[in-house]
Amino acid sequence: MTISTISTLPTAPARTDTPATFISRADAFLAALVTMQSELNTSIGEMNTDIGQANTDAATVTSLYDSFDDRYLGAKSSDPALDNDGDALLTGALYWNTVSDVMKAYTGSSWQVVADLSGTVFLTSVTASNDASIDFDNTILDGTYDEYIFRFINVVPSSDSVIFTAQVSTDNGSTYLATGYRYVATNYTFIILGQLVGSAANENGVSGNMTLMGVTSSTEYKGALVNTMVVDSSGNADPEPYPQFNIQTASAIDAVKFYFGAGNVESGTISVYGVRR
Repeated sequence: MTISTISTLPTAPARTDTPATFISRADAFLAALVTMQSELNTSIGEMNTDIGQANTDAATVTSLYDSFDDRYLGAKSSDPALDNDGDALLTGALYWNTVSDVMKAYTGSSWQVVADLSGTVFLTSVTASNDASIDFDNTILDGTYDEYIFRFINVVPSSDSVIFTAQVSTDNGSTYLATGYRYVATNYTFIILGQLVGSAANENGVSGNMTLMGVTSSTEYKGALVNTMVVDSSGNADPEPYPQFNIQTASAIDAVKFYFGAGNVESGTISVYGVRR
């Protein structure tokens, strides 16, 4: 509510005024006091009304907060037996479990997980368009996750019957490691993701995923798990025969690139997911 204003009083009479001026000012001042009294009563009444409404609003907010606080209990390390006021739990109450990183809801008899953030988190996706390579630098591999999953969907080369590979970097892509990708007892110069990949219209390239593990370690070697299917240059669907690689660098990995042994990455999509620790 808008509070009514109080009119400004006229000049008060003073002992230095002439008698006529004193009388005139005194009459006007006294008459204004009567008006001011009425205006003050009106304003005070309006203020009292506003104070009453403010008290009502405060009580409403307090009630709403208490209702919210009974339904969302906040972050806790274990399933609570009572709400934050020490009262019985309401069916549908929620809380965040800080140990397992999950949101739980109370069913009326037990706590059940309703949101689990301990799994994978989508980070980015790149669709190829006749690129020499598809690269992901430290804006993606920024140390938030120790494990990343790269998902390949119909990654097709511009040249026929070529190998699909990956290399990692420890200096944000300034250079890529060209040795130390070990499968069984053999060292390779890259991670093998698919061989004899076809480029014909009816050959949909490489699909599957590669999981890069131990990325942030500065003391241990890294690992790569490969699970891909290749449509080769004869139109056959072949599983990748190199399922894992030991990447022999103790430095943290902050970039990775995917490319074919000849030609460009003509089409297809590579998506990246972070895996929560």
